[in-house]
Amino acid sequence: MAGSVKIAASIFGPAQKSKIKKYPPNRSESRKVFLTLSHRIVQRRWFWTPKYANVRDKAMFKDEVFKTVKNIPMGKTMSYKDVAAKAGSPRAWRAVGSILNKNYNSEIPCHRVIKTSGEPGGYNKGAEEKSNLLKREGCLK
Repeated sequence: MAGSVKIAASIFGPAQKSKIKKYPPNRSESRKVFLTLSHRIVQRRWFWTPKYANVRDKAMFKDEVFKTVKNIPMGKTMSYKDVAAKAGSPRAWRAVGSILNKNYNSEIPCHRVIKTSGEPGGYNKGAEEKSNLLKREGCLK
């Protein structure tokens, strides 16, 4: 951990050193933080957030999105923003759209998720197909 703290301190300066010492709590977390910092250096993102790049969290969010969308009843719709909030990440509406665009499971009614403005939005089988499905269910005129 000391190595990553020294490197991070040299990158972010001594003023940020107190924040860096708080994170990470153990050696495996230290590696994740170091890799995240390294990635941000390459991409020229010079800010500090104590969030770890964790694939498990991403998978859990995806499962929550699918569970939320699966519970939308026929004839009702939700916005991408509402789905993101119910899934636990209120500002991740673009991630919800990305997740649903890659879904081909017919048990999950992705077509019932629309834009906040009321427009149908995108659909992996085409926007026309989404509009037709919503019209058949009585959600669009």
